[in-house]
Order: sequence, then structure tokens, then C-alpha cells
Amino acid sequence: AIAMAGTSAWDLIHNYAILLWSHGGQILNESNTKAVFNGEDGIEAMKYYVNLVQKGLADEACAEYNQPQADAAFINGDAAMVIMGPWNISGIENDNPDLPYDIASPPAGPEGIAAFSGGSNLIIRKNAPQDEIDASKQWIKFITNKENLVDYTKNLSHMLPATVEAFSDPYYESGKWKVFKDTLQMATAYPPLPEWAKIEQAIVANYNNILTSVVDGSYNENTVKRYLDDAAAEVDAILAED
Repeated sequence: AIAMAGTSAWDLIHNYAILLWSHGGQILNESNTKAVFNGEDGIEAMKYYVNLVQKGLADEACAEYNQPQADAAFINGDAAMVIMGPWNISGIENDNPDLPYDIASPPAGPEGIAAFSGGSNLIIRKNAPQDEIDASKQWIKFITNKENLVDYTKNLSHMLPATVEAFSDPYYESGKWKVFKDTLQMATAYPPLPEWAKIEQAIVANYNNILTSVVDGSYNENTVKRYLDDAAAEVDAILAED
């Protein structure tokens, strides 16, 4: 029924975060000083994810997939559903243009629909030569110009535009793009912390332990809480360093 990412996915937390938020949970407390994803809502969200495999809705192999493998299972027609983003549309067009498919917002959890918001950034090095800095600024102005950005996202990248002005183009008010635009209104981003890379690694490592236990048969009713508590303790230690 569904393909999902597992222990080989570096971005494993993305999918869990959607479930966590839809269950009413958060990754950190409001002051970003303590992990709270190991609360009851976080445990229930993780069990929901694990149950997809245990109940046979996702193939057991998914527990060890990376995200491209999960994507491929859907694009090849081997799975009915997958959690994807607009960046996958070009892959479908290239690899299986005749695939009959549509998109929908993530399913609602006990606290409603949630979605993940993330992306990449354009960076100018502070220590670059001045002529490179000037040229970089001109390039960023060019690529973020409304007309250019709409053309770039519409005809090349199939990504969502990075500016509100470009997003107001009528192109994003119909079809698949309207679903993405509407879903974005329910999206949450990770806490903007310099320690985030370490925090994410700690969560993913323990998430992997949960899925590994499913594969090797050692999973029990206490597994999720145990490893989420371990992850939370590691995250608290990272936050305490600063």
C-alpha cells in the first residue's frame, strides 16, 4: 500500500516529523532548550510509522530503504502511495511518464494535517573576493526575480518558488501545484538552531535502532519509548553544551 524510507535514509526524520506534528507533538519545547518528542504524542507517532511495516501495509524491506528507493517503488508502480514532494515530479516525468497518479496532502492525525517545510539556501561566502560577492548578489537577484523564478520552477526544477511574489503566479493555483500550495499553509520547519545537524543525527540514529529491531525481531511494546528516550537524552546533552 505504501513505500516508506527506513534505516538507509539520512533524512528519515522528515517523515517522522510530519506524523509527530499531526499527533500534536513537537521536537523541542518552546524555548528550544529541551527535547519533547519522546512524549506520548511522539511515541504514538513513531508506533504509527512502525505499524505500517508490522501490519503489512509497507513491505518489510522498506524498514531498510533510503528515500530514493521508496520513491522508486512508487514510480515503478510497486507501491500505491509514498510521501513525496514537488521535486519528485520531474523524476516521474523522466522515469515513468505514463504513470497514472495524483497527489494529496498528508493524512490527518489526531490533531489535524501537518507537513514538512524545508529547502536549500543560496549562500555567499563572506571571505570571497569582492568581485565574486558582487557577481553572486547579481545572480541571486536574477534567479529570484519573479518572472525568472516562475519560469525556472515551472519548466525546469518543478520545485515550489522561494518568494511569495512568485508563488502568486496563477500557475500555482491549479492542478497538483494548488495541492502543494494549500499543504504548505500547514507546514512546519525545524527549529533554526546551529546545533540542528547534531540534533538530527541523534534522532535519526535512534530511529534507526527502532526500525532495525523490527527487522531483526527484537521489537516489543517498550522499544519505541526506550529509543526515543535515548534520543531525547542525547539531544538535551547537545543543547546543554551551549
